[in-house]
Amino acid sequence: MSFSFSTRLAAVDRLAQTAGPHICRRYASRKRKQIKIDMSTYYTTLGVTPESELHEIESKYFELAKQLHVDHNQDKRARVQFDAVVKAATVLRDPEQRKLYNHRLRERRDDAILRAFKKSGPPPPKVNPELQFIRAQMRANAEERKKPGSKPKKKVPGEPDLGSTIRRVLGLGRRRVRLEAESHSAQTSTFQTKFPTAQKKTATDLKYEAMRKEVLRREALERASAVARIEKMIKEEKARREKEEAEKTAAAVAEAEAKVKWEKDQAARAAELEQLARQEQALKQALGILEKEREEMRRAKRKKAVRWLSGLVVSGTILYTGWTSEPSDTDGP
Repeated sequence: MSFSFSTRLAAVDRLAQTAGPHICRRYASRKRKQIKIDMSTYYTTLGVTPESELHEIESKYFELAKQLHVDHNQDKRARVQFDAVVKAATVLRDPEQRKLYNHRLRERRDDAILRAFKKSGPPPPKVNPELQFIRAQMRANAEERKKPGSKPKKKVPGEPDLGSTIRRVLGLGRRRVRLEAESHSAQTSTFQTKFPTAQKKTATDLKYEAMRKEVLRREALERASAVARIEKMIKEEKARREKEEAEKTAAAVAEAEAKVKWEKDQAARAAELEQLARQEQALKQALGILEKEREEMRRAKRKKAVRWLSGLVVSGTILYTGWTSEPSDTDGP
């Protein structure tokens, strides 16, 4: 009868909880802890700010790693969160990678602001309440005229007169035109002459104008950086090709030199082998001559020995013959 790993682990956890915190502490501590982590950026993943120091980042990293490690947390999301924490700490603890990440983060935020600005558009123009009142009155009068059997409306005391309101607005317009004409002779700037009230902008107008200038500046910087990147890529590609050509040329030269050296070595080896063959032939000839001389010396010695033996035999024969031919003392006359 076999049990699954989860069943056995649950049994061990129950035993650990029953036995107490000092027994089976390792198994009793491995519980499922759900920890909420915002993983939108590396800073939010670690729970620090872009201005945090290195020791703060490391302290937060060790704290989260201890909470999310598989030995201390069995939650399914803990492994993914642990990998994200390790990746964030790896980037933020390296000064170069952190600087590059901050630059990319700023670019991403600027792009988001630009998209929001393009989506929302400029703020709606302000409407003069008097002009709005005039438009409303004119629409109401037009609707009253369209109704069948409608009678002209009597003027109620205390109600604002539409005609007087229109005349007052037109008077204000003529007064503004006169003031603009008077300021034309006193002002030197064309912009200030035509629109003396244009500089009295609201905070929203100034904000959107600053945002628009920032967007234009960003776009100009992006274009310049894109051109610079393209030029850099072209230079790098050119340098790479030149390097490859130089490497190919150097490899070809080295191969040619190696081939020439190999041919020289082969020629020297062939000459050496030929010289050794000649020496071997000369040695063979010398050995043949020595063998012939030795054979001749053997023959001479053999002949000499034969002659000496022949002389010795002849001498012995003569002596023997003479000895046998002499008369003995016992023989009579």
